[in-house]
Amino acid sequence: MALTLTRGRTQLARIYFRLLDAAGASAVLLRDVRASERLVVLNLHQISPVPNPYWSPLHPTLFAELLSFIAPRFEVTTFAGLATREGRKPPLVLSFDDGYHDFLEHAAPLLDRHGMRANQNVIGACALSGQPTTILLLSDFLRAAPRSLLHELRLPGFAARLAGDGDEERMRFGLALFAHMKMRPRSETAPDWETLERLFARLDFARSRMMTIEEIREAARAGHEIGSHSFEHDSMAVESDDFFVRDFARAEELFRDRLALPLTIYAFPNGSWRPAHLDLLAARGVAHTLLVDEGYSAIGNRVHSRFNHYSRSPAETHLRACGYSSARGLLRSAWTSATSMLGARP
Repeated sequence: MALTLTRGRTQLARIYFRLLDAAGASAVLLRDVRASERLVVLNLHQISPVPNPYWSPLHPTLFAELLSFIAPRFEVTTFAGLATREGRKPPLVLSFDDGYHDFLEHAAPLLDRHGMRANQNVIGACALSGQPTTILLLSDFLRAAPRSLLHELRLPGFAARLAGDGDEERMRFGLALFAHMKMRPRSETAPDWETLERLFARLDFARSRMMTIEEIREAARAGHEIGSHSFEHDSMAVESDDFFVRDFARAEELFRDRLALPLTIYAFPNGSWRPAHLDLLAARGVAHTLLVDEGYSAIGNRVHSRFNHYSRSPAETHLRACGYSSARGLLRSAWTSATSMLGARP
């Protein structure tokens, strides 16, 4: 029943975006982006054909659709490239977080085909080990864990239980667990991670592969722009300023001594930050600080809003590439036109 509901919602979403796209909604958004001289920054993570109900990657075919759509409509550049762009098309930056190895496997070849370069923000600890952080490892574990093993999970203050084996039940359980673990300080979550790691040890499951130091340097040599996604991917809004400064110093050391790259771009983990962090980063030479708050940016900004990019169909890909989630009000006329074609009431 839950699987049927999930498929039904997915199908409705596809129909909704197909109608909007057919009515010219992406053109409406693009005209507004051009007229307002906005910068579109799309935030991506994994590009992979392997599904995960807890943290869904963008399928390579949809990533290819995204690149084909933006190539004639935007000037795809990097943050450094914003200062020297000369084209008349609106600028767009593809900004990846975490440093998954599948960037090299699936994303980079498609980017090369279009002559595009991207921003990739890496996690220092992952770069050194080639292994995912604990929160990414938790996603890998949840994808593989049987319901019986998840029923054994007991954490103080966490009451959620997995109600069934459908994707929707598992997704709800996973999101609740992520929220419980991500938005508390490390000193508080340490005992919970020990409990989880004991469960991890009882299951043989595939772990996400992360880009190593040499692979990151390879991406930089190919022209991709490397930034920091912190050293250990902690939620900085719940940590002290001293913790943030120490974590940044470790990332800075990694960039200087191991990557031999300047650290001029910083993307907050988990979208978690405080205003004081912006001044701390600017004082340390960070030229571009990246948030994820579903909004447009501008070329002269030091702090950039980004759109979390995901999609389940080509039509949804087109709309989200133009900033759909920040501009739904502009689409009312397009939606009215689309539904009237079917004789429906808007």
